[in-house]
Amino acid sequence: MLGKAPISYVTGWRMQLAADRIRNSSDSLAAIAADVGYESEAAFNRAFKRVTGVTPGRWREGETDSPLAVARIDERFLRCSDLSSTAVQYFRTH
Repeated sequence: MLGKAPISYVTGWRMQLAADRIRNSSDSLAAIAADVGYESEAAFNRAFKRVTGVTPGRWREGETDSPLAVARIDERFLRCSDLSSTAVQYFRTH
């Protein structure tokens, strides 16, 4: 699917959902991590930084204005329209 390994696809989708919530909500990072499928906030923090190049806290503070962070997001994240509504519902409930 889309020329990516399934785990890359899922990770990209999880990080896209998380990035949006981090930036646009006041939800705790622990709650966001759990909602996108991470059992530990530490594992989520490591994965988020690996994908975006910045920590979730810096993302919330607006560090993504740098060209490098934006390029990583564009390269690694998947668009919401790429997934069926069934997949979206799955990630919202798991």
